[in-house]
Amino acid sequence: MTDIPPVRFPAATQGSRQPPVLTNLLRSEWAKLASVRSTYWSLLVAAAALIPIGIGAAIGIATSHTHNAGFDAVSNNLSGVVVAQLAIAVLWALAVTSEYSSGMIRTTFTAAPQREMVITTKAAVFAAAVFGIGTTTGFATSLVGQAILCHRWSAWPPPAPCEQSSGSACT
Repeated sequence: MTDIPPVRFPAATQGSRQPPVLTNLLRSEWAKLASVRSTYWSLLVAAAALIPIGIGAAIGIATSHTHNAGFDAVSNNLSGVVVAQLAIAVLWALAVTSEYSSGMIRTTFTAAPQREMVITTKAAVFAAAVFGIGTTTGFATSLVGQAILCHRWSAWPPPAPCEQSSGSACT
């Protein structure tokens, strides 16, 4: 019987390191999310729902003939959030299932076998994209809605809320 020599693996040298897995996963998940057309359409629908509905609600309150001082201006301006959340939920479903439908999930898990890390980075990239768009459109809608409401209230004689509070957006 012949002896088979033992297999010797080269020792790791100081110069060779494992590439950072998290940054590579973040880059790949960002590329996957940005390469799908439905991402842009869903974010556009979310912004297109939030802004006109909120501004329309502010115009509706500003042109009404009732003087209800007890309404909530913030929830009035952000009344389009429910429709925007629906578009964001559709985007999440598409972002998660697009890899499964094309079969690319096998490649992803071959490159990064830690499933928890893959799902976590997918959620982090999705949250960053949605947070950026949601914050920008929500802030813009609130500013425009407050400007519409303050213009209406400042034209209304005595108990103008914008003139009573010193910390409001109208001053």
